[in-house]
Amino acid sequence: MIIGCIAVPVLMIALFHAHLFTAFSFVPNDARFLQTVEKTFGQPSTIPEPKIATNVLAQERAKQVERLTKLAGRPEMASGAAESVHVIALGFEDIKPYGVETAAFTRQRVDPDGYRRLTLDMTQAQREAVVLVSDQPIRWSIAGLQAGSWPRVAFEGYAAFDIVDGQRGSLAGFRIAAFGATDAIMHAADPTDALELKRGGPGLLHTFCASVRTWSEYFALGPGAAGFTLLLNPTRVTPRAGVPLSDGDIAKNMTGSEILEMCKRLGPYDRMPFRP
Repeated sequence: MIIGCIAVPVLMIALFHAHLFTAFSFVPNDARFLQTVEKTFGQPSTIPEPKIATNVLAQERAKQVERLTKLAGRPEMASGAAESVHVIALGFEDIKPYGVETAAFTRQRVDPDGYRRLTLDMTQAQREAVVLVSDQPIRWSIAGLQAGSWPRVAFEGYAAFDIVDGQRGSLAGFRIAAFGATDAIMHAADPTDALELKRGGPGLLHTFCASVRTWSEYFALGPGAAGFTLLLNPTRVTPRAGVPLSDGDIAKNMTGSEILEMCKRLGPYDRMPFRP
């Protein structure tokens, strides 16, 4: 009995120490252990401090957005700068040409970084604002904008865009999903096309009407002051009163009254489900 009374406590202590060692066991190079040793004894740690990983693409995109933002004028400058706004959607039926260009792609130019090259000529759009919509990245050369003119050019879409030799204050604004826009974004498609509506659901038409209304209000224009044109495979766009000029094919064109009538059928035009 005496031996049993002595053995049981000893056994319990041994089991406790074993459990304690298991709970706080570490590998020799464990960073937490070495940091504790350093704090306690003042010995330098042999584990280097972890470096924060950075996303190079995210840094480049942030620089791109910052540069484009510097080209944009204040909203007060765009308000009242035009008598109408024309939403021009740019669609491309084929994939981007790469390497040796075929005869079908002799007009189209694509930079090595994947941006299509297009020209926007504003010489005939003295009283019109334009919103360019695309689902593919486009690098724009803009002609016809005088230094110090009111900002009348805006962009919307899912893909990034770029501007060559842009003038400060010439850009009215942009809503680009690739740049972080989270609200509903208009697609570069015919909003009345049955196949597109089936593919995009009822939200496609609502998004179109909401975007048109938002840009109309941004330029301080009333309902019915916005037109729409869908261009296929363009390389040059010249907005003007009415249908824009382009070397691309016009797949769809709607006047302001047609857009207003179509959008009113969805419900109250002034209460579209959209946050500006």
